[in-house]
Amino acid sequence: MNPQTSPNQPSYNALKTLIKQHVIEGVDYSKPLIGVWDSPEDEITAVGTEKKARRRPRRYASLVRAPPPDTPNTAVVKLKEENAKLNKRLKRSQEKCHVFGLHLRAAAAFREAADLKTKVANVEAAEARREVERLKREIERLEAMNNLAN
Repeated sequence: MNPQTSPNQPSYNALKTLIKQHVIEGVDYSKPLIGVWDSPEDEITAVGTEKKARRRPRRYASLVRAPPPDTPNTAVVKLKEENAKLNKRLKRSQEKCHVFGLHLRAAAAFREAADLKTKVANVEAAEARREVERLKREIERLEAMNNLAN
């Protein structure tokens, strides 16, 4: 039976309304929709492509593309993907900066430790010089006392 002459065939507008209401399960709304009807219950039994519709124009009815309301805008999706990529790059850069900062802090700590070691060595050397001077004075004093005693 030819679907176009079937008494139970839905009208183009009814089919369009069904598509717009998204009552067809398993339909990929991201592609242009072509409805096919064969059943006596006036329901759509298959969804084809525009290519099939060109091959069998009597069997297919071209419908307006009606993405469901929850289908995201492609520009928004692209922007979100770009944002995700940039966020990943930012995170990697921050990690690199953190590691570089740790290296800088470690280098500064090593320099500070070297400076402290130098200061400690200088202080110890100064203390040692003072101690030597004190001992020299003590020796001179003892020698002077010894000379007086002789």
